[in-house]
Amino acid sequence: MKVGIVKTKSYYPTTPPFHPDTVYPEYPFSDKNISKTKNPVYEAVRKSLFLIGLDKQNYDTAAWNPFRDLVKPGSRVIIKPNFVNHYNPVSDERAYFEALVTQAAVIRPVIDYVMLAAKSEISLIITDLPIQLADFEIISRKTGLDQVIEFVQDKMEGKGSIELADLRDYRLKIDSSGAILSREEQPGDPKGYVIVDMGENSNLVPLDKDAHLYRSPDYDSSVTVKAHTNGHHQYCFPKSVLNSDLFINIPKIKVHRKSGITGCLKNIVGVAGDKQYLPHWRAGTPETNGDEQPIATVINSLRGRYSFAMRSLGTVGWRLVHPIGRLMVRFNKKIHKSQSLVNILSGDWYGNDTVWRMVHDLNCILLYADSDGLLHEKPQRKFLNIIDGIIAGECEGPLRPQPVPAGLIVTGFDPVSVDVCCAQLMDLDWRKIPQYAKYNVHQKYAFSSFNGDPQQIEVIQSENGLTSNGSLNQILPTHHFEPTEGWKGHIEL
Repeated sequence: MKVGIVKTKSYYPTTPPFHPDTVYPEYPFSDKNISKTKNPVYEAVRKSLFLIGLDKQNYDTAAWNPFRDLVKPGSRVIIKPNFVNHYNPVSDERAYFEALVTQAAVIRPVIDYVMLAAKSEISLIITDLPIQLADFEIISRKTGLDQVIEFVQDKMEGKGSIELADLRDYRLKIDSSGAILSREEQPGDPKGYVIVDMGENSNLVPLDKDAHLYRSPDYDSSVTVKAHTNGHHQYCFPKSVLNSDLFINIPKIKVHRKSGITGCLKNIVGVAGDKQYLPHWRAGTPETNGDEQPIATVINSLRGRYSFAMRSLGTVGWRLVHPIGRLMVRFNKKIHKSQSLVNILSGDWYGNDTVWRMVHDLNCILLYADSDGLLHEKPQRKFLNIIDGIIAGECEGPLRPQPVPAGLIVTGFDPVSVDVCCAQLMDLDWRKIPQYAKYNVHQKYAFSSFNGDPQQIEVIQSENGLTSNGSLNQILPTHHFEPTEGWKGHIEL
């Protein structure tokens, strides 16, 4: 359970396709493809792979091949970044976008080492299924990933394939005010989708009596409820994802309204083929077996029920009702001024006891389900995590994060261990975050070896050329990350 932490410069290179600034001995391309400007991100990703012991004996030689045991010629590889949305509504400044999504400069060295191991004979798909509003083409262009893919395609010389795939079957078009203009059908996954049923092994089983309360943001709740009743716990997955031999998870580390933190575990929500199958919260308050909101008010009820419908009125209609909604929020806070979380909705708080269970189910499926949706006793693919924390996100993540120049790359095979280390780096307490504290290593489809004892994690850190081995408690926070409103005061160390 090794976790490699590289502390480096807190900026991304600006010129796609983000060549390294050094001719490394193992570099698979010509020395003509070298950047004249500094690229600390490439070196940080490279170093992190060494820290977790990948082909350690050959490091810094022409024979070094970190993915030697993970990728073979003909392998099918998925790279999953966090492409949640194409803009950060807080600001148009570049740093705010960098705090929002995984940057292509982090993806580039990963592609290079996949290519090296596969000798270019690879089927590589870079994919995500973000929120309905996200524009994939804009994300690809703004991150520079389109130019990375173009460069790599040219180097493949027809031996393999690389593609950026938006596997959603539809997306919503919005205007600058947030009004929903139209629904656009998309091709989706060319291999189709499959339903995987966790049944009695689901982490949601303890909530079965309250399944009628399940809700998912901006989706038909009747589909959500149906998928998780009568002994079923069903999820929809793209076959292209479950057809892979290796899944490389490259999340952006941010605080998160519903789960406290988004990292390795939460990033897997982005491979669900139909988000209607994903319970994010239960309607109501804890007094009524719900976890949607901590305090029940008439205004909250109206907001929760009609917000999406109002946005669907189009530009004119939404711009008329939106100011009224803001007035309602201010009025609600004024009349309940003694309640700090009075305007919290949609499970956006520390009392959310639903979302972590759904996230755990998805991680189980990703590791154990085959392309036909059948769960097996043994893992069906290899799995690696590389966290993009060069510019991380605090405050109202995942969609409205404030940038934090953290300068971090965190890598490891065990997703819970990697996330727990990230929590420590963020000055947040993993023991107060349900997706980590409530992980059950004894479940049938365990996706992590973490048993709650932080001493079992071997932490290898690199900073300023110096490497040190230690434990979780020896990790010093890089910054005190401010949690979202609904988690503030509840998860800090």
